[in-house]
Amino acid sequence: MAGRLSGTVTGDRLALLVNNLGSTSALEMQILTRAVLATDLGKRVRLLIGPAPLMTALDMHGASLSVLPLDDALEAALVAPVPLPAWPGAVRIVPPTLHPIPEGLAGETFTPSQDPVTSARIAAVARALIAAEAKLNALDAKVGDGDAGTTFAGAARAVLADLEGLPQADPAALCRALAERIGRAVGGSSGVLGSIFFAAAAAAFADGAAWPDALALGVARVQGYGGAKQGDRTLLDALIPAVDAVKGGDLSAAAQAAHAGAEATAGMDRAGAGRSSYLASGDLAGVQDPGAAGVAEAFAALASVQRAAIDPWSDAAYAIAMRTCLILDDYQQVALPLADWTRLADRVAVSAISEPIPDRESLVARIDQAEILVIMRERTPFPAALLERLPRLELLVTSGLRNLAIDVAAAKAQGITVCGTDSSPTPPTELTWALILGLARHVTQESHALRTGGPWQSTLGTDLAGATLGLLGLGKIGTRVAAIGRAFGMRVIAWSPNLDEGRAAVAGVERAASKEALLEASDVVSIHLVLGERTRGLLGEAELRWMRKSAYLVNTSRAPIVDQAALLRALEEGWIAGAGLDVFETEPLPADDPFRRLPNVLALPHLGYVTRDNYRTYFTQAVDDIEAWLAGSPIRTLT
Repeated sequence: MAGRLSGTVTGDRLALLVNNLGSTSALEMQILTRAVLATDLGKRVRLLIGPAPLMTALDMHGASLSVLPLDDALEAALVAPVPLPAWPGAVRIVPPTLHPIPEGLAGETFTPSQDPVTSARIAAVARALIAAEAKLNALDAKVGDGDAGTTFAGAARAVLADLEGLPQADPAALCRALAERIGRAVGGSSGVLGSIFFAAAAAAFADGAAWPDALALGVARVQGYGGAKQGDRTLLDALIPAVDAVKGGDLSAAAQAAHAGAEATAGMDRAGAGRSSYLASGDLAGVQDPGAAGVAEAFAALASVQRAAIDPWSDAAYAIAMRTCLILDDYQQVALPLADWTRLADRVAVSAISEPIPDRESLVARIDQAEILVIMRERTPFPAALLERLPRLELLVTSGLRNLAIDVAAAKAQGITVCGTDSSPTPPTELTWALILGLARHVTQESHALRTGGPWQSTLGTDLAGATLGLLGLGKIGTRVAAIGRAFGMRVIAWSPNLDEGRAAVAGVERAASKEALLEASDVVSIHLVLGERTRGLLGEAELRWMRKSAYLVNTSRAPIVDQAALLRALEEGWIAGAGLDVFETEPLPADDPFRRLPNVLALPHLGYVTRDNYRTYFTQAVDDIEAWLAGSPIRTLT
């Protein structure tokens, strides 16, 4: 609307009327008005009338904009007082006037001081909250607005960034500093309540209180201002029992109390405060309150800080901060359930990130505080340019014993240990045959037709018995694929740059005289080569044209082995009958990628190694790798 009006109205002195035609909320009208004033048209507005219901009817909906070029007489008329209550009046649009913050409100200046115990505790809590960001956001997406983890992590990052500048040795000043940092770094009610909590604790310290009593006063002040109580399904359900347990001097008991309080919120079907109070009981069932879960993470971190003194609040105690471990690209959210990560609980705070993080800046922001990363094959590349931006990173664990997406030399030069895990060749073998059989019998098309009321039997399948299976590569997976091909009664031939007659004979296959000979003779071509300089682009336009028009190409290895542009043309123009693809140059595959829509492509989202047993091996051995590294004797090292 603003764009159309801007092109038809001249002059740099305009009046804008924003009219609520009906059924539009006040908030929506305010958002619309703000958006219009931010446009090129809005920059020419001098008088604003509304937003208000100036013309409406029972059957009208939405909003309208009206613009009037002003002269002195019109402007005077519009701002003149009138006796009609329905007229909202005209407001002058003027630039805001900035005033300096009055003396005394500009914020306190703190003198940095160092205390190793306090520093370790703050660092442990901050890193735990940063590591839990995705987990808490996922909880909040179900019962709130999805940003609880980011709120906690934002406060943690702000405090961690200024850790050396905090008055660590002065509890009262430290709490005032934390109140100021959190109040500035965190928006909404969370920032206000966090600031209130630490400001109250600071006042208690100034009066000579000990840590437990100071925390208790902070809780009481939050309850007084926020209005919530224990049982209202808020962070107080974890914070109150944890602080009560702290009074006994046992941080482990406090952590257990916080955990139990957070767990209890999952059984509460009503919320007495916060955004969850707007939800029905069915939406809350089984979901922990994210604030309570965040409190539990914080107290777990405090409890896991190692101490030598009996009194956890003693000045004689010393602490070692927990290490942070992040598991990346846990798409199915199974990394934590499939292994016993509790073996690391007293030394490492572990959390998983399930969504892909495509751009490097966002990735660095999410993982730069982690000392340990567990990654899934080539889902997230780790080139030198990324590794050099992760100065805290000490251990990188990858699934499998080969990951070409890691610059291992750069990691070694930076002092980062890279370890791997075993990986079974059976799952990709089985998936290869799922693709071959799916293509040969048109499984996708026939299943879709059956489900949607389409034709009953519309295709003719391809017989595998007596057909020729051509394997590019005869390693662990290729050899297993060959054995199954023989069981189907297929003739199996193989070729690779290094394959000799002896190895082919051991596998029970024929060695093709050349790549061209294999492609020309095969009804199904399946790729089982490692991506490298010699295999990148191994199949281009010329090679694809050597294949039979009735042949299928199956790739469960790596996409760049095949020229993707040439493959696309081959499928669109019918050089080959079809393709079964489990690997792509960009993963996840973009929504508009043509490989998603081609009718002669059976495409899967890189599932070759994705099975329960294989994942259990990956993550169990990742825990083993971390334990061995912590003990100073890393295993399955790749550096």
